[in-house]
Amino acid sequence: MSDGSRLLTINQVATPLVTVAALTALCYFAAPILVPIVTAATLTYILWPGVATLKKLKIPHVMAVIIVMLLAIVALTAIGMLIYSEAVAFSNNLPTYWGQLQQLRIEHAKDLPKIFDFLGQDSGGTLLNGIDVTKLSAIPKFFFKGVGTVLSFLGQAILVILLTLFMLFEQPGFRKRIVKSLGSDNVSATTNIISQVSAQIAGYLWVRFVITVGLAIVFSIGLLIGGINYPYVWGPLAALLSLVPYAGAYIGAVPPMIMAYVQHSSILPSVWVFVFFMAVQFVESNIIVPKMLGRQLNINLLAQLISTIYWGWLWGAIGIVLAVPITAALKVVCDHVEALHPIGILLSGDDN
Repeated sequence: MSDGSRLLTINQVATPLVTVAALTALCYFAAPILVPIVTAATLTYILWPGVATLKKLKIPHVMAVIIVMLLAIVALTAIGMLIYSEAVAFSNNLPTYWGQLQQLRIEHAKDLPKIFDFLGQDSGGTLLNGIDVTKLSAIPKFFFKGVGTVLSFLGQAILVILLTLFMLFEQPGFRKRIVKSLGSDNVSATTNIISQVSAQIAGYLWVRFVITVGLAIVFSIGLLIGGINYPYVWGPLAALLSLVPYAGAYIGAVPPMIMAYVQHSSILPSVWVFVFFMAVQFVESNIIVPKMLGRQLNINLLAQLISTIYWGWLWGAIGIVLAVPITAALKVVCDHVEALHPIGILLSGDDN
């Protein structure tokens, strides 16, 4: 056989495929266990800079962890109660808004005939009337996927808090124990992998956390000033959806646009909401993110999109939020395991 025509061995093809299949099965069936652990690990990365700052002020490690955890719990509880109260109010008024939306559709059908013709429906009536608003309550099941029923959410939240607390307690010595557990022959390689994974995930999560919180605040304030109902629901929702590559920024603008249309019975307020969202997203995507993150993760955009779909399917909304950092961690591991090099190459953002 001439040079350049070497055939691939079955192991070169089968090993990555079997690894992906095994990982998928594990993450899917073990979601009730893995989701709280991964969520707690994410919170640990986000909260650790606060602990490290307090330790620099000569505060003992245990006390620093307790202070940071208490502040985080108080902040999350306050924000969660605000969002929850608005979400409940919106849920209670949803049938009323839906009726108003259908009435506006009838009134404005003559002004927008081409849109309804494009949808292939008779004045849009079949399309909207075919949607049962009572079935929209199934949407929250997607967001709670992997953490059990809504009734068990409080218990899962307590579990996540406890896991985060103990992870913060054990953080200083945890890396050393992982290295030792893999044997003295692999100390250098293991240390390198852990250092890269930790640095990339910690940097990405912290920056992404700051950007997401900033977007939630800006969106909420903008909608509040614009007089759009439930700004504390649409703002955080749009900020979370911005984590989805490409489509997230546009999807996040749709609910407040519909709310503006229903409130004011005019398309113009919806246009202004769209312009506001796109302006904020443009600044975030083209100025803030490149400056703060740069090429830190080195994952191509297609891989980010596919990983978002993949982890969203496995773990719901939590999977979407954590898709990129999980994929970054897996890429580092694949880069250091010879049999998994093909996966690392497919995920890489380098063209060379």
